[in-house]
Amino acid sequence: MEKFKENPFWKMFIFGLLAIAIIGTTTYHLLIDYSVKTNRKHVVGKITNFEFINMARYSIDYEYIVDNKKYDGTVGVEYFDCYKNKDCMGYEVDVYYSSENPKFSQVDLRKYEKYKTTVYLIK
Repeated sequence: MEKFKENPFWKMFIFGLLAIAIIGTTTYHLLIDYSVKTNRKHVVGKITNFEFINMARYSIDYEYIVDNKKYDGTVGVEYFDCYKNKDCMGYEVDVYYSSENPKFSQVDLRKYEKYKTTVYLIK
């Protein structure tokens, strides 16, 4: 273990892997957001689930239909009353998807939009 800590190769290797992961993830999300922006179509979807992730994070699952095919998405949110009583289930939301690849989507939660924590790099 001491040799691992002292060897600069391993430090650079791990740093390189982290850099590649961060750049790759960011690029992937940029491509999705760009595809939605440039090939934007609108459909009304519905909230299907409100899920606890950890003390500060929750997620909302939503589904939408394009050409008779069902797609789903997830968006991060902060806590709000839906978690307790589930009254947001079935609530209609605006979904913007890419006409080239309908599984790429962005969602506007309408009255719940202020609780959204997911950030789109390109709107």
